[in-house]
Amino acid sequence: MSLSRREEPKPYRLYLALYNLGSVYHWAFVVQGRNGAFLLDATVGDGQRRYRKRNWENDLSKRIMSVLCDVMDLRDDNGVENLLRIAESAPMPNYEDQNFCQTWAEEVLGKAGENGYTLRAPISQIREVVLQEALGYSDRKFGDPFKVIEPFNAPST
Repeated sequence: MSLSRREEPKPYRLYLALYNLGSVYHWAFVVQGRNGAFLLDATVGDGQRRYRKRNWENDLSKRIMSVLCDVMDLRDDNGVENLLRIAESAPMPNYEDQNFCQTWAEEVLGKAGENGYTLRAPISQIREVVLQEALGYSDRKFGDPFKVIEPFNAPST
């Protein structure tokens, strides 16, 4: 698997983020727009699973992030807004799904592909790359910098 590591995220990009929660990884997106970045994820609040958007720049969860994978070019502000609509409308997995944040993230990627966005690699390869990198980075100490990676492969169609 060919990977590239960069220091700073590019503007108008969608990144898949994995957070190490000990025995599991939480899957989320970091959206880099013109005016900074925000985080999108599926979470549980008040007993309900829901979609969430929050500021990423000052988010303390960056300290437990293992991997940030560049998965899609959003092109411009309209691309960011369209992706937000896709994320908001993606169905929330049922309560039997213990990996609901991963299922939701993969659903968003699939719907984005159906709506004209080009993934940098097929979803199965993105999954393999981020999990492999996260597992290899499991010795990361609290506060260490996370990895920014790119899976190199032909874009999915």
